[in-house]
Amino acid sequence: MDIKVEQPKSYIREMKIFLDYEKFEDAIRKVGRKYAKTAHIAGFRNGKAPISIVINNFKKEIEDEAQDNLIKSMFFKALKEYNLSPITYADIRDIEKRKEIGKFSFTAVFQVIPDFDLVTENIEVTYKSPKTGNDKINKVITELQEKYMTLKPVNRPSKPGDSVEFDYIVTDNKGDELDSVQGMTVDCSETDSKVSLGMMIKDLKPGDKKKQMMEYPREFPVVELYGKQVEVSIEAKEVKEKTIPSLDDNFAKTCGFDSLGELKNAIKKQLSNESEQSAIEKAMNKLIKKLIEVNKFEVPDSLVQYYLSGYKNSSKRDSDKEELSKLAENKAKLNIILDKIAYRDKIEIAEDELEKVIERQAEGESVGKKEFRQYLEKTGKIKDIIRILKREKTYIFLRENFVTKVKK
Repeated sequence: MDIKVEQPKSYIREMKIFLDYEKFEDAIRKVGRKYAKTAHIAGFRNGKAPISIVINNFKKEIEDEAQDNLIKSMFFKALKEYNLSPITYADIRDIEKRKEIGKFSFTAVFQVIPDFDLVTENIEVTYKSPKTGNDKINKVITELQEKYMTLKPVNRPSKPGDSVEFDYIVTDNKGDELDSVQGMTVDCSETDSKVSLGMMIKDLKPGDKKKQMMEYPREFPVVELYGKQVEVSIEAKEVKEKTIPSLDDNFAKTCGFDSLGELKNAIKKQLSNESEQSAIEKAMNKLIKKLIEVNKFEVPDSLVQYYLSGYKNSSKRDSDKEELSKLAENKAKLNIILDKIAYRDKIEIAEDELEKVIERQAEGESVGKKEFRQYLEKTGKIKDIIRILKREKTYIFLRENFVTKVKK
């Protein structure tokens, strides 16, 4: 077998393979013997017809199968010889079967990860932990107070902040009913509009009724009526006053803490941790940007298209095409770099780490772990899991070795 490999681009290989024609004839005879075992040929018992007659009777089918088998076999042998790992299916072209000169040849075109010199020097980044101010702590406490607020029925006109329960009927200008609900609840709020639901439920006591022409309220459920002029009739059933709990030790105990001071410290710690993680992620984004900038190589367009298809499925705007293409290219480039770092720095996945992931995925698929692993190994998908785990581990490796916290 003679092999000639050309490289039109850094990530494209055109592998031309030349064989003696005898190899093709051997492949034909091998397939012919398989056909002979079950072939129905007049004048012969099943499995007893001569190979030459079987091949002559099923010439096209046998030659097509023999050709496919030979190409596949020789292609994989050539890949091993040149230590190449395609990332796309090979496009088989230019097949020539020339018995007169004793040659069989074909060309396989495929994409690979391009070779490049990995650069990780001078990419270090730093970050500072943001301060957690009292305003942020107070905001969280206010949200907690609102979460634990209570509603107390009152016998007075409603005011902003109250919760008002009412029945309503919506009719058109002819008096025909379009919508009605019993027990609708809406918070009473300040509004500049004189013709609105907010104004209608303001200053109402239980039992009060009111009727008004207006645009169908957005608070109501029938989407088809939005924007239409209708008559809304309401009857107040109950007005409830919101009671915010006092900010003291008793409130802290409601939240699971012994004192208000302990609650505030816990909130501060949580906010600080969140700010720290946010700062680290921003630093990592800078680091990744540097990695992509300093490592120069062509990105295989097959990978770009693969990631781009995922972005397109999650995006609703066609106008994002250029931006999405750049995101896809950067994601492809980053994963290539992560794989290269993992190889260089011997980042491996321990068996127990892999087992935990397989067990978790098996539970999600409601199948046994042993059967699921056999499926992954048979389909080759276990390599994809290991590759993803290595990238995650490499990301952590970068964070631990190239991101530094500086003192305030």
